[in-house]
Amino acid sequence: NPDDVENHKGIISNPNCSTTIFVVALYPLHQIARVKRAVVTTMQAVSGAGIAAK
Repeated sequence: NPDDVENHKGIISNPNCSTTIFVVALYPLHQIARVKRAVVTTMQAVSGAGIAAK
């Protein structure tokens, strides 16, 4: 909510892009059968870290 940014006095963060897509898929399943736990592995490209990646 962009209107809240100027009035907010704490940390504003957003989830990793992989998390965002995962929860979009997970939420409908959670509505049908309560999901208690999910184990997720993501494989992300080194290119996201740039040349400094090791």
